[in-house]
Amino acid sequence: MTAAAGGAGADADPLEMFRVGMMTLLAEADTLTMFRVCNVILLVGFMLARWQQCYTRSRKGDQDRDAMSSGGDQDKGSMMYTTAEPCWPRSEIFSTSNPAVCEFDSGLCYGRYMVIHKPTHNLDLMRSGKYPYSEHLHGRKRNWELRLQLVFRKQSDGTIYVGSESLLARNQDKDYVRNSFANRLVTSSLVGIVRRAVGNIYQTDGDDPAVAANRDKELERTSFMFPLGLVDQLHVTEEGEEPPNLTDPMFPKFGLVRATNRTQFRKTIAALKINPGTTYTLSYWSPAQFVDAVTWKCTGLGAISDVDLRNIGLLPPNAVVMYVLRDDETESRHLDSRKSYMFRMVLWPSYLPPSEEQMRELHDQHVVGSEGQLQQQLDVAPPRIAPKIQTKQMHWCFSWCR
Repeated sequence: MTAAAGGAGADADPLEMFRVGMMTLLAEADTLTMFRVCNVILLVGFMLARWQQCYTRSRKGDQDRDAMSSGGDQDKGSMMYTTAEPCWPRSEIFSTSNPAVCEFDSGLCYGRYMVIHKPTHNLDLMRSGKYPYSEHLHGRKRNWELRLQLVFRKQSDGTIYVGSESLLARNQDKDYVRNSFANRLVTSSLVGIVRRAVGNIYQTDGDDPAVAANRDKELERTSFMFPLGLVDQLHVTEEGEEPPNLTDPMFPKFGLVRATNRTQFRKTIAALKINPGTTYTLSYWSPAQFVDAVTWKCTGLGAISDVDLRNIGLLPPNAVVMYVLRDDETESRHLDSRKSYMFRMVLWPSYLPPSEEQMRELHDQHVVGSEGQLQQQLDVAPPRIAPKIQTKQMHWCFSWCR
């Protein structure tokens, strides 16, 4: 009998044996034990499903990085940027693979700026630490840094904001991104994470032009804006003195850094007076640990996997701006009619270039050649007032499932 039973057991289906064993266990167990077994089964199932989802996303991310890293073009896998109206001149497209100092003039102020970014598309290059400005970025959480130098021509009353906004005003239905309920929940969670890490921000999905109440009215852009108090570095140079060089290796040590002394930095910003002729040098990287402009993703969100910025309404190309918002007791939205732009640039990842139509709308001086490559033309329109700055030649939570 024993041998026969053993032989029958050896020929039995393992899945059937498992089913019979589980049924026997559940039949003999009390309610509490059954509850615990069910919880364990659900937890294991959830972990397996989560692992499969994250493995698939990881493979897709590796494929995206390989696509961005392939080819001999040095601008593959980089962030592209250019000065945008109302700022002049608008004659070049720059790349973070070869950072350069750009000059601009908005009328309200003039100055120069530079953007540096880690090569986040290439993990081997990231680990090697052999990329532009790696001596400053390597080992830090920030993915990028914006350095901005401004000289005002006149004072302007209002609150200064810096951040990101949609490229075009919401006067056409095609420009508006209607986020689903799920995407709005993701956006709300991301804003909460950034707000806890950085401070108070102004975020809006903008006004939907399809809504009847918005017709024939000025509409608000989609935007993520930070008050001036959330910049990370400030250096003030009085008129007649030499301002810092944006490419200086010692630049991170100039002026006040918010992370070094938050109390003093907050008091300095609160007492800051905008005087014409004075040079204000700013550096901005507060959201840089959460935003990757090369892969166009929101990263470093702890248990939340990386989020494509297009899924939360940030479509490339996108504008990085700094403006003065005039006070209005009857209006809380950041409408264009309330803004005086101090600085404006447009950026996009190299693997998601603007369409021909977008480039025509963005810059009339940029045209598309016969082979579909962006061709540069000279900007013959002079600045409204020539900048008075000297031109110098420049050399150049992790995710738990990853």
